[in-house]
Amino acid sequence: AREEINKIQARVCRGKDEQRRRGEHQGGRRPFGWVKDPAAPYGDSLDPEAVITIHQAVDLVLKGKSLGNICRALNDAGRLTGYNCRWTTATLGRVLRSPNLLGHRRQKGDVFRDEDGQPVQVTEPIISEADFRRVEKRLAQRAEATAAMTAGHPIGMRVVSVLASLLRCECGSSMGRSHSGGDFYY
Repeated sequence: AREEINKIQARVCRGKDEQRRRGEHQGGRRPFGWVKDPAAPYGDSLDPEAVITIHQAVDLVLKGKSLGNICRALNDAGRLTGYNCRWTTATLGRVLRSPNLLGHRRQKGDVFRDEDGQPVQVTEPIISEADFRRVEKRLAQRAEATAAMTAGHPIGMRVVSVLASLLRCECGSSMGRSHSGGDFYY
C-alpha cells in the first residue's frame, strides 16, 4: 500500500510540475480579478466587475486614502471580495500588492517565468506597471508612517491622543485622531 501511495504522489507531482511549466492554474481560488476562461491561452481572463473595484481602490490609494478608508468606501458601495465578504485592510493590501494586477501568475513564491527568466503575461494587466509601482510606494510610505507612530509601543497598541476620551462631537460620540498624508485630524 505504501508503494502505491508513493507512485500516486509522484504522478500527481509530475502532473503539477507540467501544469506549472505550461503556466496553468494549479487549483484553488483564482486571484481577485481573474475568472476561469478555457478559451484564454492560460485558462484565465479578467472579471470586469472586480476590475472596476480594483481601479477604484488604486485611484483612492493614489489620492492618499488609507486602506481603512478605502475598505469602508468599497463596503458601503456593496463591493465584495472574491469570497463575497466585506473588505478588510489585510485583504485589500494583499490584493493591491499582488503581481496578479500586472497579469502575472504566482508560482512557488515567485511569478511564472519563461525560459529566459522573464515574467509571463497570463492575463491582460489590470493596472499599468507604473501605477503598480506607485501603489507599492504609497503603501510602503503609509506602513513607514504607521511604524513611526507606534515606535516604542508594544505590537498591537496604537498611539492615542490624550484628548480622545475627553472631547465629544456634537453628535455625542467621542472624538479621536486620524491622519492622512502625514497630517493629523481630530
